[in-house]
Amino acid sequence: MSTQKGALNMDDEIMRALGFGVQVDLRNEGRCPFCKSEINPSEFINPKSFKEFTLSGLCQKCQDETFLEIDVNDDQSLESFLEGETHD
Repeated sequence: MSTQKGALNMDDEIMRALGFGVQVDLRNEGRCPFCKSEINPSEFINPKSFKEFTLSGLCQKCQDETFLEIDVNDDQSLESFLEGETHD
């Protein structure tokens, strides 16, 4: 799964200029920039985790290790989030 489908956007250019070109390439290939594992969209535990993935490219495991506090009580399903429904 690729968040950008290889398209070079302004964020990619900024990240490359800061020395994160390898991480940008991994994210664009559908791999986690930290652990390099292939991203499986069904692994995300809630919409917040999926949104973080769209921003950083991090898999659920690396998010769990990076962000110590996870809102496991988020009752909104990923499917409803992807369909545009919000429960904030």
